[in-house]
Amino acid sequence: MKKHFFFDMDGTLTRSRSEISDSMVAGLRDLLANGCDVVVVSGATKGQIIKQIGEVTKDVVVMAQNGNHTELSNGAHLWRNELTKAQKNKVFTIVRKMIDKANLVINDTSDIVEDRICQISYSLIGHNAPLESKEKSDPDKVIRKGLLESFEKEVAQLNELGVQARIGGTTCIDFTIWHKGDNVKRLVEHMGWNKEECVYIGDALFEGGNDNSVVGIVSTQEVVSPMECEILIRELIKYKDTSFR
Repeated sequence: MKKHFFFDMDGTLTRSRSEISDSMVAGLRDLLANGCDVVVVSGATKGQIIKQIGEVTKDVVVMAQNGNHTELSNGAHLWRNELTKAQKNKVFTIVRKMIDKANLVINDTSDIVEDRICQISYSLIGHNAPLESKEKSDPDKVIRKGLLESFEKEVAQLNELGVQARIGGTTCIDFTIWHKGDNVKRLVEHMGWNKEECVYIGDALFEGGNDNSVVGIVSTQEVVSPMECEILIRELIKYKDTSFR
């Protein structure tokens, strides 16, 4: 049976920048009560994660900013991979080009780019845009995939500086030093967990998605919505075992 459960947040545990449902909290607590470890891996800052998952934060490992800021459930700080000034400047240059290329209607231009210290996140229409608008803006990721393809050369230059660009969340492209897979592997090794007893559950395991980097690190299970994720958790608790690729 799997013992260590890694969950993506937006699109998996909850909708974009939304509070987790009471039933999802109950499911996570049931996993914890069964002796399992729960890890939340998100592109959001720790503060934003707390807003979304509430009191359950104190019982789980939090891997904020795609794992580049990781803390244990007791608050112990493990690591914080911060972007350098030179890396940030290069990212900002590329993001400005992406904004011009996308040419989307933006109500609040100050809400498009967030510097989270360990990560820079570019949202197509704004991080705090209405949820319905965010979910309709790029549901199939075509716009963001197109932007990454259009600026393939610039992204390659970022890679040379040690920065990676990946599709994240509902509307974002995230820029980090380490991707989720790097940080998940690092945590598994730090905790001394058997990787065969670990599983990562997320909605963006496709190539180019910000969950894809975890494929091959530990077992993975794709879900398409928080509802499907909740059903999966209930099945795990009921049957005590599930096959993952």
